[in-house]
Amino acid sequence: MTNTKTLSEQVNDLATNLISLYESGVIHETILDQVDEVMATIYKEENMELNEADGNYDPDDEDYCPTSPAYMLFNYVENEEQFVEDYRNAISQSVKSDMYIDDFEKAAQEIINRRS
Repeated sequence: MTNTKTLSEQVNDLATNLISLYESGVIHETILDQVDEVMATIYKEENMELNEADGNYDPDDEDYCPTSPAYMLFNYVENEEQFVEDYRNAISQSVKSDMYIDDFEKAAQEIINRRS
C-alpha cells in the first residue's frame, strides 16, 4: 500500500492518533512523554534549535534544553523521511513497552539501529 500523504501530513496523523489513544484512555500520559523524550534524544540539535527559536533557553546554562513535542521537531529536520520512520518506531517502542522507558539514550539508539 502506497502512502499518498505528504511527510508532514503523516507526522500530523501520527501525533493526532497518539493523542486520540491518550484521550480515549488506551495509553497513559507517560507514553506521550516517552515518545517526545526519545525523539528529542535522537534529534538533539533540532530540539535545541527549536528551543532557541522559541526563546526557551538559558544562556547561562548550556545544558538546559526542554523536550519539545516530537511533531514540532519535524520542521527542523533535514531528512524528513527518516524522521517519519523514527517517529513511528518511537511510538511503537513506547506503546509496546511493558514498563516506563527511563534510559532515553538507549531507547534512541535502538530506534536508530532499526533504520532501514
